[in-house]
Amino acid sequence: MYRRTLLTLAALLLLVAAVACTNGDYDSGDSADVVLQVQQMTVPPITAVLDPVTLTCTFTVTEASATLQNRPKSLGESFSPANDVLVTSLVITYQWDDGFNMAPYVTSPRVSIPAGGSGSIRFLAAPLAQLLGTARDGHSAEMTILFSGVTEAGENVQTTGGAALIVNSCQ
Repeated sequence: MYRRTLLTLAALLLLVAAVACTNGDYDSGDSADVVLQVQQMTVPPITAVLDPVTLTCTFTVTEASATLQNRPKSLGESFSPANDVLVTSLVITYQWDDGFNMAPYVTSPRVSIPAGGSGSIRFLAAPLAQLLGTARDGHSAEMTILFSGVTEAGENVQTTGGAALIVNSCQ
C-alpha cells in the first residue's frame, strides 16, 4: 500500500510539472535568472504641420521613452554583474485605426539595465521615413514593442510593452 501511494504521488507530481511546462510557468533552469519589466512608457504625439505654400504635410517625431526594470525571477535571488542586461533591440509593430499596413520598425538602443535596478531607453516611436507619403496625419495606432536583450552571462531576455501612437492632423 505504501509503495502504491508513493507511485501515485510521483505520477501526480510529474503531471503537475508537465502542465506547468505547457503553461510557461515552469522555469527549466536554462534561462536567465532575471526578467525585464516595463515600468513606464511615454510616447509623445507626432506633430503634423501643413505648409501653406507647398501644401506638404511636415511631421515632427519626438523621442519616446520606456523605463525597464531588471528583476530577479525568485525572491532572495542574489544579483551580480552577470545579471546586468544589455538591451540590444526594439521591434515595434503597429495596428493602425484604419487598417493601414506599416512595416515593423527595428532599432538597436544598446542600453544597459543593472541587476536589481532600472534604466531608461529613448527611441523613435515611428521613423520619419515610414510616415512620409502614407497619409498618417490624423490617425492613431496601437504599438506593440518587443524589448530584447542579453545578460552579461549570455542569457537572452525579452519583454513586451504597448502604447498608443497618435499622429496629429495636418489641418
